[in-house]
Amino acid sequence: MAPARMNDAEWRQFLLSEVRTAKVAVIDASGSPHVTPVCFTLDGGDVVFITHEGRLKQRAMRRDPRIALCVDDERPPFRFVMLRGKASLDDDPASVARVTRMVCERYFEPESVDTMTARFGRPDAFVVRLALEQVVATRDLAG
Repeated sequence: MAPARMNDAEWRQFLLSEVRTAKVAVIDASGSPHVTPVCFTLDGGDVVFITHEGRLKQRAMRRDPRIALCVDDERPPFRFVMLRGKASLDDDPASVARVTRMVCERYFEPESVDTMTARFGRPDAFVVRLALEQVVATRDLAG
């Protein structure tokens, strides 16, 4: 029996329903996969997160913009959303400030948002925006 799939509205709701990290996979300089957790949110219909100059994932996305993200729920029925596409990097200070604040408001207590926004939204930050090419979203992995 095939796992039950989420529709577009369901997977977007799943991404925002609880605070979870996304695991982002990039291709490093040797051609090997590299996976790291990131805090993310949706901006309009796009998945966005922040990275910084010189980070392996930033260098990898400059070289090859293909990435994959996976957000999962480790509790039964083991739901997950896997997204693939091409990343764009935006270092516009206004975009970085806006998206960094959106992400921090999602992940941190209200009294910490200003501090964390300043920490992550520093001058070497980039907004990573995923242009979706494929979505696999399962709402009941157990079938």
